Amino acid sequence: MLTNSTELDILLLLSSIIFFLLYIFFTRNFNYWKRRGVPYKKPLPLVGNFLQVVRLKKNFAEVLAELYFETNVPYLGIFIGDKPALLIKDLELSRNILVRDFQHFTDNSFANRAGNISEYMVPFMKGKDWKLYRKFNTPAFSRATLKSAYFELIIEASNELIEYLDTRLNNNENLINGKKLTEGYSAEMLTSIALGAKGNCFRNENSKILKMAHDLFNFINLKRGISLAAYLLYPKLVNLLKLKLIDPISESEFKKVFFQSVLKRKENENTRQDLVGILMKWRREEREHIELDDEKMVAQAITFFLAAFEGITNVTVMALYELAANLKIQTKLREEIREYLNNSNLTFEAVFSELKYLDMVIKETLREYPPVAVFNRECTIDYRVPTTNFLIEKGTTLFIPSFAIQNDPEYFPNPDVFDPERFSEFNSHKIKAGTYMPFSDGSRSCMGEKIGLTSVKVAVARIIQNYQVDLRDDSQRKMKIDPKAYVLGPDEEKVTFKFKRV
Repeated sequence: MLTNSTELDILLLLSSIIFFLLYIFFTRNFNYWKRRGVPYKKPLPLVGNFLQVVRLKKNFAEVLAELYFETNVPYLGIFIGDKPALLIKDLELSRNILVRDFQHFTDNSFANRAGNISEYMVPFMKGKDWKLYRKFNTPAFSRATLKSAYFELIIEASNELIEYLDTRLNNNENLINGKKLTEGYSAEMLTSIALGAKGNCFRNENSKILKMAHDLFNFINLKRGISLAAYLLYPKLVNLLKLKLIDPISESEFKKVFFQSVLKRKENENTRQDLVGILMKWRREEREHIELDDEKMVAQAITFFLAAFEGITNVTVMALYELAANLKIQTKLREEIREYLNNSNLTFEAVFSELKYLDMVIKETLREYPPVAVFNRECTIDYRVPTTNFLIEKGTTLFIPSFAIQNDPEYFPNPDVFDPERFSEFNSHKIKAGTYMPFSDGSRSCMGEKIGLTSVKVAVARIIQNYQVDLRDDSQRKMKIDPKAYVLGPDEEKVTFKFKRV
């Protein structure tokens, strides 16, 4: 007997048996990589190798980067909870997965639940459905559409941005939170493009549109955090718990604004060429033989919004942060912009290809802080790694850590130094293939790359042309990454800037 009570002894015995069985269950796969002769990082029950992510101490990309730099092997076995996954370090193997042997890795491992709007969102689709909808959406993200339909709307949003900054400075308010500033710009622009509406994100501090944009893909509370973790890392939980990826209240608000815009277009026979107009036209034509009902139609608009909002917001504020920390680079950029424009307006050609130093600054920002910081793929057909006997089995999740690769001193000397000259015409040829992929690569690369780059360049050019941006006195030189963000982004509380007209 363990105690003086038979009942207590039985309870302790049962508890021990249950604990033992749970331990066996949650560690049942922990010899997966050992049995296959693959080097691996020893995991912990329940959390695998991601205790710091679960505790919200570090971003997922940061933890993968730590694992990347701990090893010199071409690939490392890791665990998402109890699920085996593979971290890819070898550049040739990465290239095979993304491009050369893509037919073995056509899907990502994200969950996709039937009856949920994410069922029709391209990043979460798989197989033939993904291929069909990707082809369907591609024209909406093309350079031609960007120039003819979106660029003017991007400029209008930047005008609102500059007007807002002028107003703040006229009121002697020169300390401004960079994350909130760039969120306002992104939301204003994307509301115009994807919803055909005015966001008033700078004119109204309580803008419903801005709140919707912020909350649509926000995972700061426990329930939303569980949803994100399940969709990205634990797909089986999605159907079991009937989880939603998109915040239900924000989704409802998005649909309301979107279909109000559609109705007005029909009533007024408005042919404005924004995303709403493009989708309405495609619905009439049944492009790619897709019957675009209301749910599928609004899902494409949400995809567009989500593909751009966080990326544009974060890359813009991170570029401003580095420019504020490197005033010589900021001054050189301002000189290029002012000399080129010479009191004329910013043109599409200038932004897209002619402001060379601006392009170098943004590329260096994307190197240090890639918006697609980790590429996620699922093996869809068994794949034998070339020149080895190692077989990657169907269903295996693979991670290619672009954040780590692009900050690896083997490929980018002094990676912590912000140096746009890496991308000058004299140095860019030195960049090794497969080491710079801020928007991923291959058939599943980010569709929003062109609109994202153009929007960021417009915002940075307009701000630097008119203002000097400095770090607040108590700012850290190295920007702190938000551990709660689902994409790589700054800690909102650590990116307050001082603005001064110049």
